Amino acid sequence: MPMITFNLLKELFEKQKGPVTTNEIINHVADKSPRNLENLVSNMIVLEKGGFVKKRFDRKKSSYVWELSDPKLNGTEILERYPELYEQTLYGEGSFSLKKRKR
Repeated sequence: MPMITFNLLKELFEKQKGPVTTNEIINHVADKSPRNLENLVSNMIVLEKGGFVKKRFDRKKSSYVWELSDPKLNGTEILERYPELYEQTLYGEGSFSLKKRKR
């Protein structure tokens, strides 16, 4: 599921051309893939811990805003680096945590 969430986020970031609020993310996921809404928070945590997205508080918007760490990164590149994310998509909660591999 983190990969589905990542792809939805990437789509939204490209559409908005910049950081998006948590509410904008929730609304986008609800519109595009309502089934993934229930795992959105846990998937965002995995993506944030993995360094794929960044969160910061925006005083003007009075909300947290999110942005991609590397806007050029795509889902295929992430899966090549972190196949655990694909395993979670296939097997559910069993491979929930993202562990960085030593290179």
